[in-house]
Amino acid sequence: MTNQETQDSFELGAKKQFGRHRINLAAFYNRMKDLQREINLPGPLGVSQVIRNTADATIKGVEAEGQFFLLSNLVISGQLGYVNGQYRNVQFDLSGDGVINDVDRALKLPRLSPWTYGVGLTYDQQLGELGTATARVSFTHRDKAAFTDNNVGFLQGADMLDASLTLATDNKHWRFSIYGRNLLNEVTIGGDTPLPAAFGGTGASLSPLNRGRVIGGEVAISF
Repeated sequence: MTNQETQDSFELGAKKQFGRHRINLAAFYNRMKDLQREINLPGPLGVSQVIRNTADATIKGVEAEGQFFLLSNLVISGQLGYVNGQYRNVQFDLSGDGVINDVDRALKLPRLSPWTYGVGLTYDQQLGELGTATARVSFTHRDKAAFTDNNVGFLQGADMLDASLTLATDNKHWRFSIYGRNLLNEVTIGGDTPLPAAFGGTGASLSPLNRGRVIGGEVAISF
């Protein structure tokens, strides 16, 4: 039997538009009580999962995003975020060492990347009767984050570079695109599951991977 998880959220923000440029700022503070977590534990024959109220926690951070025109047809956009999370009152043996103590309180909250940021450039060019060509390139970064509550499993950080080129006819009926995603060929991990002793020992992990570039194109018709 688990208690209901509750959360009190506070946010303060500001938005500013000057001409075609804009910038948005926000700061937030979340206070959570009786966090409900799915705990994966390795056993002798397989992985067991239990749902428990693990702790009370506080998450706070800041976000900023903006868009600025360098030329009438060239725009730069960017975003920046920072998040910090801490446990307050721990009710479950998160570390798995048999006791609830400062070791548990010092653990990182799962799936909380401290820093995320990115920047993108978009360029539009009129091509006479052919229509409008739009080129875009973007770069985003995400810090490493703990995946499991005991911090044995982690989601690695990633730097993603994407690019695309699109031709749209003036009547908006046809759109041709070619694009490339993850051009830096980054490997990302979608999860981390503890394995039982029979499959590599307690604490070993099995992590699904997303690997490699995605290159493609598309044709869209609008009516």
